Amino acid sequence: MHREDENRNYNQEFEKLNSEIATLKTNEVTLLKALDELKDKLLIVSNERNEIQEQNNNYQNDFENIQKILYDETESGSKSAAKVILLTRQFDEEQKRANNATYQLNDIQMQLTSALITNDTLKTELSQARLLAQEYIAKV
Repeated sequence: MHREDENRNYNQEFEKLNSEIATLKTNEVTLLKALDELKDKLLIVSNERNEIQEQNNNYQNDFENIQKILYDETESGSKSAAKVILLTRQFDEEQKRANNATYQLNDIQMQLTSALITNDTLKTELSQARLLAQEYIAKV
């Protein structure tokens, strides 16, 4: 009878361990899916960041061109004061857009940093889940 109790206890323990292993495998799959989703989001954020950087560079180039035009027009004195005012307004608008692009870039960089931190956290959790699974498998 003692042997049967012992076997029953072992079987119950094996069932618990198998259940925990199944749970860990499910968690691993979930974490891997989450990791893939984060990678996709990271790619999207990186692409958006690159687009905004390109847009910012274009604004900077426009800004420099407007500065040059403003300087040339002011130097030559051939254009009226209205043209200078118009160029100054354009300059201010371009500067505002460049500032907005910079703010957007900073925001995306913060999102990217957050996504990278989340990615690292998920990698750590996945490693811990794998270690637990290996420990349970080693015990079995």
